[in-house]
Amino acid sequence: MHLHRKLAPLAATALATAALALLPPAAAHATARPAAAEGTNAAPACSDAGFTRTSPYGKTFEVYWCDNVAPTPVHADEGDGSTIVGTLKTSHSWFACRIDNGPDNGSSVHPHRWLMTEADDTHAWGMVPDKHIYSETDPVPSC
Repeated sequence: MHLHRKLAPLAATALATAALALLPPAAAHATARPAAAEGTNAAPACSDAGFTRTSPYGKTFEVYWCDNVAPTPVHADEGDGSTIVGTLKTSHSWFACRIDNGPDNGSSVHPHRWLMTEADDTHAWGMVPDKHIYSETDPVPSC
C-alpha cells in the first residue's frame, strides 16, 4: 500500500511527459521562429522540392518545401484582412515564391514577407504570412 503512494506521483509525471510528446507539431514548435531570429536553435531552411508548379496566371515556379503551422489560412492577397481562399492542412507544404514588401504580418523575423502557395482544400492560389512558417524562408525565390 505504501509503495502505491510512492509510485503514484511518478506515474503522473510520466503521463504528463507522454502527453507533451503527443502535442501536434504546431503546438510543440510554436516558438521555433522567434528562437531562430535570436540566433539560437536556428530553424532549418526551406528546401528545393525538385518539381515545378504552374500558377493560374501561367507562370511556372520551382517550388520549395517548408514546415508550417497547420491548419493555416491561404489569403487571396498579402494582408491578414484579405479574403481567405483556402487552407494549408499539412504542416509540410510547398511554396512557389515570396514577396518582402507586403503588409506587416506580425513576424519578428520577416515582418513584411508573404509566400505564394496553393491551398490544400480548394486548390486556389494565394499568400501565407511568413509568421505561419517555421522554416527559414530565405531560400524561396522572390516572386
